[in-house]
Amino acid sequence: IELDHSDSGREGCAVSTLTITSEPNDWRGAVRVAMQEMRRLRLHGVTKGEMDRYADALLRDSEQLAEQNGSVPSVDNLDFVMESLALGHTVMDPREGHEALLQVASTVTLEDVNDVARSLFSFAADYGSEDKLAAAIQESEEGATTMKWDPTGWNSPTLTTAVIACIPAAVDPEGGPSMPLMARPGGSMATSQHVDSDALVDIDASIEDPLSDSSDSFEIEGEEFVLSTDEIHETLVEDSGDIEPVEDFDVPDRLLSEEELQAIMAERKPSFVPVEPGASAEPAVDPVTGVLRIKLSNGVTVNCKRTANEPRAAMIRLNAAGGRALESAGEFGAVSIGTRALSEAGTVAQWGREQVELFCVSRLINCVLEAEE
Repeated sequence: IELDHSDSGREGCAVSTLTITSEPNDWRGAVRVAMQEMRRLRLHGVTKGEMDRYADALLRDSEQLAEQNGSVPSVDNLDFVMESLALGHTVMDPREGHEALLQVASTVTLEDVNDVARSLFSFAADYGSEDKLAAAIQESEEGATTMKWDPTGWNSPTLTTAVIACIPAAVDPEGGPSMPLMARPGGSMATSQHVDSDALVDIDASIEDPLSDSSDSFEIEGEEFVLSTDEIHETLVEDSGDIEPVEDFDVPDRLLSEEELQAIMAERKPSFVPVEPGASAEPAVDPVTGVLRIKLSNGVTVNCKRTANEPRAAMIRLNAAGGRALESAGEFGAVSIGTRALSEAGTVAQWGREQVELFCVSRLINCVLEAEE
């Protein structure tokens, strides 16, 4: 589930897009979750903790971009300038932009953010209830409600202009696509439907099959996947029930305290050992490749290299012996399932998954666990 809000040169305005991707047979559940979260943000907004974390992440990202200014390819800079001119944006040097952001960030309040959230998310949260929204605006203008709407300012409601569904032509018995979407001869197996928010019209009959006159013959395996505009509309307007505000989690500054780290180091006494027999234990940089080779006392070998590609950024890749090649005949998929379980659990020490996720988000950390062959 992704939400994007950006200026569109093609549309000539700012466009908000809520994208929901799921397995064909699970589309209703995915839509319900997305609509519930949109309504939660519309009603309750973000918490103080959420705002502080994401503001910090925004500043970190801006600082990193400013530091990488000299390493951005010229073609990317040209694309940025052309897009900014087309959208009427002010073009600034990344460092100047970061300085401006530092000055503006301290002036943004939680109330400002939630006012914009109430406006921005109304296109989805109030879908199908436009008459109630109009009544709320009327009550706001008359002073009969504490929720203020300003139809001419930032706190103005937004409306859905289109709903588009891309679906497979057929599904297998488990409910997944029966074959890759692009496998259909001469075109895509995806079917598009446009749902007008004012007058839902089923346009299946008006869409001509581009292969209707084609001499190519093919068979679609599986059961035909049928999805009507009425089903989409009914799911979008379905009542989400009582929506409670999100719980504000305590996010740690560190996943391991300095005392815990020192205790582990005192117990295991890590040290460098020679990479090759007879060589020095001190880390040395290879003069040809510029790679620093290190071997630790626990047997782990480390190769690292400093580059100017992404200043103030680092990538660490850990490889462990094993993989799916170790699975026996009766354990097919066990390694993949175990890796997925570790990834989904996401706990570190006493910190739960939500706390670890928020810790990583606020520090621009992206962690991926994969099982290879």
